[in-house]
Amino acid sequence: MSHQNIKCSKCGYIPRDQPVSGAWYCPKCGKRMTIGSSRPKTTRKFYRKPVTVQKSRDQVTSQIYRKLAVDKPTDLGLKESYINPKVDPIFPKRRDKMRLFYKKD
Repeated sequence: MSHQNIKCSKCGYIPRDQPVSGAWYCPKCGKRMTIGSSRPKTTRKFYRKPVTVQKSRDQVTSQIYRKLAVDKPTDLGLKESYINPKVDPIFPKRRDKMRLFYKKD
């Protein structure tokens, strides 16, 4: 919107400088006028939610049954790794500085 199009609706005063968008008061008569933004309005776009596919009860029960029916070997005895564990030795770090703490008397 150019400043030539803006004028007071009551007295017809045309401002010299381009007023910014928002509320504008006429310096001649004091009437309040609202000026819109020169930027075009942006519209919000709303997107549809993706459709969720629900499983039927038959599918759920058959899935649970398949999980329970799988043959898993149950070895309840001790395994070799528990009897003779292989642990790498932990070497202490070399310290250059040593801090000593004394009790204050």
